[in-house]
Amino acid sequence: MRRWRQPPYGKGTEVLEIFGRPLQRGSAMHDVADVTITTGYFVTLGVRLLRGRLFTDQDRPNTEPVAIVDESLAREYFPNADPIGQRVRIRDERRPHAWASVVGVVETERRAVVYQEMSWTEPATVFRPLSQETDRSVSIAIRAAPGSTPPGASVQREIASLDADIAVGEFQLLRHDIAVFLAYPRFRAVLLGAFAALALLLAAVGLYGVLGQFIAQRRKEIGVRLALGAQPRDVGRLVAQHGAMPVFAGLAIGSACAVALGRAMAGLLYGVQPRDPFTLAAVGLTLLLTALIAISLPARRAASADPVDSLRQE
Repeated sequence: MRRWRQPPYGKGTEVLEIFGRPLQRGSAMHDVADVTITTGYFVTLGVRLLRGRLFTDQDRPNTEPVAIVDESLAREYFPNADPIGQRVRIRDERRPHAWASVVGVVETERRAVVYQEMSWTEPATVFRPLSQETDRSVSIAIRAAPGSTPPGASVQREIASLDADIAVGEFQLLRHDIAVFLAYPRFRAVLLGAFAALALLLAAVGLYGVLGQFIAQRRKEIGVRLALGAQPRDVGRLVAQHGAMPVFAGLAIGSACAVALGRAMAGLLYGVQPRDPFTLAAVGLTLLLTALIAISLPARRAASADPVDSLRQE
């Protein structure tokens, strides 16, 4: 029996037949999702129509069967053709379906792969109107106004008033379902972020300490330079150059490693590409700003040093 839940969960395992084409078998056969919906499904979940039309009240049992496919299915099954007007059906030997004409293409819903953490899929999906293809169970999606009370209880009462024998499950907020799925990945991201922040702090402290040691070891040289007429900014530039060399070397090596290892990290990322230039630029800018703070303090201290005191201490 077909099982399909509302986002974020669900993955189809049906076989699609296309009128006029031989049925794909073996490794060439792809799984699709078969979903029966009402006319308000796409508006409620915010799924955009890309081409054609949505289902209307005119799509009734005694009219021509129609279907809507998502962009993923259109890209996979009709790469060089317009899916609008094509005739498709879900293969079911126990319950033969009528051929349905494709009347629209919608954007693909991103779904979670339950058995693979933080993995997302865009299953090829065929949508059919509930008025033409009934099912033994349905899921109800409700879009409520922000800040309003969840209408689950009132919907349950309304269904019970129509037929008390209908079994109604519990209502759940969509953000709650998503939060449950993302709970551990989010905790892991916070933990890794904390370790990364600690590593950044340790690097800044280490750089500050190295430059402090550099100034202490070359105190006499700095005093001589200042006594002979060197400007404080020249001394500060000397310290800054000494601190900038390992920073730029580390950025170059780190950027190369990030690009090289980006493919291995792709399965842990959502909403961003492993080689996203803006992310890499933001990380590099953060490291540069941190290094600038760590370098500027010792450089300013060296530039403001009294040459007489420096020579006297030596």
